[in-house]
Amino acid sequence: MEASKILQSDLLDIVFENRNKQYGAYELRKNYSRRTISAVTITLCTVASIIAITSFSQKNNNTFELTDKEEVHVMSIMEEEPKVIPPVVPPPVHTNPPPAKTIDYVIPVIVPDINAALPWQPRTK
Repeated sequence: MEASKILQSDLLDIVFENRNKQYGAYELRKNYSRRTISAVTITLCTVASIIAITSFSQKNNNTFELTDKEEVHVMSIMEEEPKVIPPVVPPPVHTNPPPAKTIDYVIPVIVPDINAALPWQPRTK
């Protein structure tokens, strides 16, 4: 593209300069703002119509008249006897079990294989 046309051309024209503009990407990007405005307008109109329909339908449902009048008889309520709460029993005291028997750490003694009788030898007291 010529240097004088670069300053006057659109960024989209510069990006798609030597490319195929017929397959649709150029058209989608060129008319993006128009599509966005129409989508937002359609969405707002749909939401407004739903709100209007629900508000008009609720106005008619809220009007009602009381035609049946019944007498109400007040009855005395018998009080219940207070429930006896049993005293709180403290939980049983747990005693710790005696500690488990352990064996002292056996220090390994390195000896030649000929002198080794067992793979390990317990410590005797």
